Amino acid sequence: MVELACSEFVTNALHHTPSGNGGTITVAITHQPGVIRLEVDDAGTAVPPLRPVVPDELAESSRGLMIVNNIATRWGDDGVHGPTWREAGGAGWHRAWAEFDCPDSAIQL
Repeated sequence: MVELACSEFVTNALHHTPSGNGGTITVAITHQPGVIRLEVDDAGTAVPPLRPVVPDELAESSRGLMIVNNIATRWGDDGVHGPTWREAGGAGWHRAWAEFDCPDSAIQL
């Protein structure tokens, strides 16, 4: 589930932010007791908060956040931190995150 959410967040970053055109994407996965947290930082843009949409049934895209919404325990969008990508010449960033409840016995290192 974590891999699928990561794939969806990274795909969104590549398609909807400057990360797909020479920017950067950073992925972090951490474990705290009972929770796995995924964070995907990208070359932020001033976009509205991430929300799942219900795509047309024949659409070949726009299902990513709906998938994340259905598989994650909690997820969100921390918005843009610092100036936007264009305003700062590449210094701004945006974070999408998801958390998954996970018993410690399920963690394999």
